[in-house]
Amino acid sequence: SGNGSGGGVLDVDLHGQTADSAQDRLGHVLIGAANTNASGVRIVTGIGRHSSGGHARVAPAVRRWLDEVGLKYIEESPGVILVQFKYVPLGRGPRGAGGERMQ
Repeated sequence: SGNGSGGGVLDVDLHGQTADSAQDRLGHVLIGAANTNASGVRIVTGIGRHSSGGHARVAPAVRRWLDEVGLKYIEESPGVILVQFKYVPLGRGPRGAGGERMQ
């Protein structure tokens, strides 16, 4: 078991969307990412240049939502949020895998 054997980071571009549709889309992407064992999701929110008044709407909504659901993230750069999933392999037991052995 070496490094790099898991899935990579998925990218999702949310800038230009409303906060609601961005949150909706992000939810779908995060579920898909978790199902494919991706190591994380890079969320491009933009910095609000196109919002009325030049204030970011998507980024604060995304950060608030990630906080609410308890996902850890870092601000990779302005307008880019990186969510990192913690997959800690603890051996190959049947836990969480249904328990059946396939042949």
